[in-house]
Amino acid sequence: MPHTRPTYRKGIAGQDLRSWDPWVHARTVVQSDHRVIHDSRGFSLAVSGSLANAASNVLMAKVPAGTFMHWRFGSIGVDDTPFNVDLHEGVTVSADGTPITSYCNNRISKATSDVSLFSGPTITDTGTLLIPEIVRGSGASPVGQPHAGLIDQLGAEWIFTNDNITLTITNNSGATAGYTGRFFWYEIDSNYTEDL
Repeated sequence: MPHTRPTYRKGIAGQDLRSWDPWVHARTVVQSDHRVIHDSRGFSLAVSGSLANAASNVLMAKVPAGTFMHWRFGSIGVDDTPFNVDLHEGVTVSADGTPITSYCNNRISKATSDVSLFSGPTITDTGTLLIPEIVRGSGASPVGQPHAGLIDQLGAEWIFTNDNITLTITNNSGATAGYTGRFFWYEIDSNYTEDL
């Protein structure tokens, strides 16, 4: 699928052009994820659901060759604890599962992600475990309110290309419990170079 966003400019001559924001018609000097959002290269996925005890929801990202997916942020909120959240790379599947949609964080843009997302793939090899996390409760909750946990540790940056990545959310609380998740990444393609 061709890009629906402008290609990053190459070379030192393009450095000044790269700092020109076409959406607000101004020069920018933002040196963070905010910059890639303006360039229509930042994407998000939000998920929610309920899992029986010992059940899992597996999300898979298929990153094509030539696209560099920079995983930046993930958080999980749960109704009860513990939940396990595992991030794997190099995953082999026999079926992709159900397609799911991510959204460009620049809502003015019509850009779409080059990374294909799926729920419920059929996994034949789990690949390499990068992040094993346990979402634990945040302490006593008010009467009538669910326990909650949050993982900020998934915020470490990972860069992937030409790979299958899975995020497995597993309920180990002993009862059916709900969860929500928010994930952010940005994508740079092979046309991007940065001269130092």
